Amino acid sequence: MKQDTHLLVGIGASFFILNPMKDLDILVVFLGSIIGSLLPDLDLRVKHRALLHNLSVIILVSLLAMLLEMCLAPRSNTVFISMYKYFTISIILSWILHIVVDMVNPSGVSIIWPLKRTRFKLFRQGVKHDSMLGNISLKIIGMTLLFLYAYKLVA
Repeated sequence: MKQDTHLLVGIGASFFILNPMKDLDILVVFLGSIIGSLLPDLDLRVKHRALLHNLSVIILVSLLAMLLEMCLAPRSNTVFISMYKYFTISIILSWILHIVVDMVNPSGVSIIWPLKRTRFKLFRQGVKHDSMLGNISLKIIGMTLLFLYAYKLVA
């Protein structure tokens, strides 16, 4: 899918699921969502939809983030640790959703690479990455999640 589609889905889902309330937490979730939504496509030149589109990389990044948190926690205040958790969770959540959205594509994603090069897709036919209908549908989902988050804030 297109980058703006990945961004809307990642940002919308992160805000809806994490439900940040403080200004700094909102900013941190926003930045983390942007990074997580775009980071997987850094593999465009090398093994696209394999190198950064698999579970092993997400597990490795998650473990490193947890290790870093354990090292920082004794020396940091609770506000910093809270922001760090929002940041890392929004990156990982948006990254996972990027992969799921790419699994809608007919070429699929090598989700268990490097163990197996098999590409998995959610639908038999798939939706091409430049499909207007596919991108609009996913953008609507992302915007709906953002709307529901905003509604929870004022309700």
